[in-house]
Amino acid sequence: MKNKVFFSIASLALSALGSCDRFMDVAPLNAITKANVFADENTANAALLGLYAYMNASGIFDGSGTSIGFFTALSSDELVNYYAAGQLGQERSQLNGNSLTAGTALISPVWNSLYQLVYRANDVIDGVTDNPAIPAGAAERMAGEAAFLRGFAYFYLVNLYGRVPLVLHTDYRQNASMPRASIASVYGQVIGDLKRAQEVLPDDYGLSGGRRTRANAWAATALLARVYLYTGAWAAAEAEARKVVENQTLFALSVDIQSVFLRDGKESIWQLARYSGSSEINSPEGRVFIFSGKPASVALRNTFPDAFEPGDRRKAAWIGETTDGESSYWYPCKYKATADLPLTENSTVLRLAEQYLILAEAKCRLGKVGESIAILDELRQRAGLGTIRDPLVAANEEWLSGKIAQERLVELFTEWGHRWFDLKRTERADEVLAPIKPRWKPTAQLYPIPENQLLANPAMSDDQNEGY
Repeated sequence: MKNKVFFSIASLALSALGSCDRFMDVAPLNAITKANVFADENTANAALLGLYAYMNASGIFDGSGTSIGFFTALSSDELVNYYAAGQLGQERSQLNGNSLTAGTALISPVWNSLYQLVYRANDVIDGVTDNPAIPAGAAERMAGEAAFLRGFAYFYLVNLYGRVPLVLHTDYRQNASMPRASIASVYGQVIGDLKRAQEVLPDDYGLSGGRRTRANAWAATALLARVYLYTGAWAAAEAEARKVVENQTLFALSVDIQSVFLRDGKESIWQLARYSGSSEINSPEGRVFIFSGKPASVALRNTFPDAFEPGDRRKAAWIGETTDGESSYWYPCKYKATADLPLTENSTVLRLAEQYLILAEAKCRLGKVGESIAILDELRQRAGLGTIRDPLVAANEEWLSGKIAQERLVELFTEWGHRWFDLKRTERADEVLAPIKPRWKPTAQLYPIPENQLLANPAMSDDQNEGY
């Protein structure tokens, strides 16, 4: 019944908010509609839940073959495209070969959907702020949750496209001609949004009935730790990740590798529930990646299994092997469900293992090599591997940095863009991708701004990313 109410209300909120193919064309709610949507705490909360309903309806967030995780895994060294039919096959080949153009239709929805989420978050923040019809505490919490989702959207915008327009209001006339902001400015806004969320969101999962499908203060802390890592704020990254790792009441590494991605497991920090109509269904990752015989869509690069050390339980649990009688192929199987039901899996966006890796890397960068190794060893032992507590190794920070990168690869592959972003932020994209991708060029590290955006926004008409 809660699920039905959630989506009935959220659907009304989405209808009120409207939808449009291009973010810059979205018109604001008229006064009557806005007064209805934010008339009281219940209707305002419905508008907030509408943000999650929108994410459920948008392909880039749902773990499918149009999702951020799928696209970035093709862009990196994780997946190989086998789909060749029609325009979709051609554009997937461009994505896999890092030869995108501004007119590649396949990736335009990524920009559009992220900015649609930004717009909807802005509208909620505007609608509840200084609204006398909503209790102050509830308004602050709703604005904080919307700010988290806006920060989440901008994290992906800045990592996929670099400089992007920093839109913080709902005036479509201003938004339609907004120039691209600096990367530092975008990250500054993300940090501000996440701190705001961290301060006002609850530190439990009570808002979602114990499920981990809505953002709370811990989700904000986990994403903030990642942002600090990406921006080189090592001490801040260490501090935020340590908070999550040390919270052993809510979070724990799954002892059984096979259970890491199950619904509401203690390793998950934030998951996205998937719905068909008003019924919850499994996330689609299992259906997207698992196959038998010759791949019809995508498969892991044939050298990918070599990245795992002998005896690594993650290889056995998270990589499947099949054959067409002549050749062998490998595929990700972190998610096991290949049908909608029975319900076992949500798409895990933030999880504890990443926080261990953030903490280990931040400590390494701060010269705390012994502490970094101790954190890394906890993940390795969970994977059935031996420790690396070696005094000689401990003195070699360069070696340890490489080891952390290796652990990030085998722990986080095909999840939400981690590998693609790691190669870029550690300046290893050219080294890793040039030998395996004949058309690789350094400028491919950013996706092109969609052509329709350049045409629609005069402030960006001559401001395409380099190389496009």
